[in-house]
Amino acid sequence: MKFLLTLTIILLAFCSISAGEAKFSSDTDKAPENSFNKLEEEYNFALEAQNSGKSDIAVKYYSDVINSSVNNPELRSKAFQNLGVIEHNSGREYMQQKPEESLKVFEKAQKDYKEAMKLSFRSEVANNQQILINDIKKAEKIIKNKKEMQDKQKQAQEKTKEALDKQNDSNKTQDQKDKEQKQKEANNKTKEAQSAVQDYKDSAEKNKSQQDSQSAQNAQQDLQKARDNQNNSNPKDAEKNIEDALKNLGADSKNQNGEQDQNQDKNQGNKDQQSKEQKQQQEQKRQTAQKDAQNALDKQQQSNNSEGQDKEQKQEEANQQTQKASDSIKDYNDALDEKNPEKENAQKAQEQAQQAQDDQKNNDTKGAEEKLKEALKNIQKNEEKKDKEQDKESQGQEKPKMPEKMPEMKDGVKPEPKEYDDKDMDKKGAEAVLNAIAEDQETLNEALKEKQKDAYSGTVEKDW
Repeated sequence: MKFLLTLTIILLAFCSISAGEAKFSSDTDKAPENSFNKLEEEYNFALEAQNSGKSDIAVKYYSDVINSSVNNPELRSKAFQNLGVIEHNSGREYMQQKPEESLKVFEKAQKDYKEAMKLSFRSEVANNQQILINDIKKAEKIIKNKKEMQDKQKQAQEKTKEALDKQNDSNKTQDQKDKEQKQKEANNKTKEAQSAVQDYKDSAEKNKSQQDSQSAQNAQQDLQKARDNQNNSNPKDAEKNIEDALKNLGADSKNQNGEQDQNQDKNQGNKDQQSKEQKQQQEQKRQTAQKDAQNALDKQQQSNNSEGQDKEQKQEEANQQTQKASDSIKDYNDALDEKNPEKENAQKAQEQAQQAQDDQKNNDTKGAEEKLKEALKNIQKNEEKKDKEQDKESQGQEKPKMPEKMPEMKDGVKPEPKEYDDKDMDKKGAEAVLNAIAEDQETLNEALKEKQKDAYSGTVEKDW
């Protein structure tokens, strides 16, 4: 009963937010100037990057803040909120073209908002969550509408193929009486195809798909020509018109449902997925090679700094670790094709690791140490190359490091948050917000005890 009462209070508070226009916003308050520490500097640096459109840099430093500020729930909450805003905005950008991908990104944003609200309840996070729920509904509707359009297209293809078969059958019939009967059937099927194509066109216009709308329009014109030729006793021309209509619908007489195009799309999707997985595997192998090379270098340096019997033991360990590093680097190099920009450095690293082993066999441990350093540097160069490629689009230059001192902040000046107009909050939306944050009742109750007074006092402008 207490929990239901608590939810009711939150619901009324959420409803009060809907008194004005809902805004999708970041938390733009910087950390207090008089309490600067490394985490607060990182948070402010991330905030500046976010407001400058450098989301990849902002994500990195927000993540660092989250992982390092266990004792500062307010700062962690703000970092989670702004991470959610970055994901949320990213999903919105291609929601119309790739709604399925948007839903995946929205799921990440929802987790970030939820974590932010668990740590510190603030109305603007609840507002963002409500807008996110609306966006999820929009993406799901786009997916549904596109599926309906594809079904309409398939039905139009099927009906047009039936009309073509009937017209072809009529044209091949020699008996005049049978021919007349079959021609009537062809006429009726062509009329049914026109109706199906119109449904497809309407659905395409609803989805604002110009390509599908134009294809349907062209098919309509072909079918109308076919009907005119049927009425004017030109069955051969009518058959050609129906074939043209079928092609405009994305199929032909040998490929009724556009299965070839669908298979091509599927194959391309599989290739894209394989390429993504291949890159992930290559990166994992690079990280393993770098780790093993670093360990081998550390072992060799320890051996070189030792004396006597201890030196022999440490050198044996260095030899074993160098063998492991050599194998890892070879595995990484073999995973790269010749056109991969990482190939050159990986090849050099493999050769240097082998030379280090040769030096160890010849008791040239100093030489082995130098070769391991070179191998490690070449692997690290590929890591730096990846970072540059990732930052190129947003920066056009190398990824900046944390500055020693943050720029001075002017009094009373805050970065302007990005705002997006959306529908006001409704009861169902507010309930959905509650469902997203109330999985852990104990955490919610504790947050309410601490924040209830500040969060709700003087905010209720209207009731339902």
